[in-house]
Amino acid sequence: MRHLNAPRRRPPRAVARQRGVALFIALVVLLIITLVGVTSLQTTRLEERMAANALDRDTAFQAAEAALAGGETNVEDLPPAFEDDFEANANGLYEPADPDDPPRWKEVEWTEDDTLPEADVELAGVTEPPKFIVEYVARVEVEDEGSANLGQSGDLSGEQVDMFRVTAYGHGRSPETRALLQSTYGKIAQ
Repeated sequence: MRHLNAPRRRPPRAVARQRGVALFIALVVLLIITLVGVTSLQTTRLEERMAANALDRDTAFQAAEAALAGGETNVEDLPPAFEDDFEANANGLYEPADPDDPPRWKEVEWTEDDTLPEADVELAGVTEPPKFIVEYVARVEVEDEGSANLGQSGDLSGEQVDMFRVTAYGHGRSPETRALLQSTYGKIAQ
């Protein structure tokens, strides 16, 4: 038992100094954990934005593909005497541009021109319906079976084929996301 008048014992100096070190180490560990948490949160936000942008890009691409299919169907539906329709350079039907001029797809006001044909397809989330233009390129003769990819069976050697360039334009879920696709499409001349 301790006597009341006895002096109190003090802990050695080394022990007294260590009491503040534990608090400092705990604060440093807490700071490191906070930094790791904030970094992982930023990484997660970045990955979410990347996934949303990929979805937006894919949506624009699918819209342009739908318009491309619509343009190719439009070519198949052209009447036998279609050349007059292309001379007007309107309503999505164009003659090819002169070699010194910019290509038609660069001149077209895709978002402003209401006369451009739209793809007959419902796509969820697109900001604008996909559109297309068709350019008549030339009438060519098929040299051999391997030189024409027309989806026809049998020997097409010597057949006259009308060639068209179909350009399709699609929007994604945001107005800034756009896709532009082109195909060359051949139709046996009638």
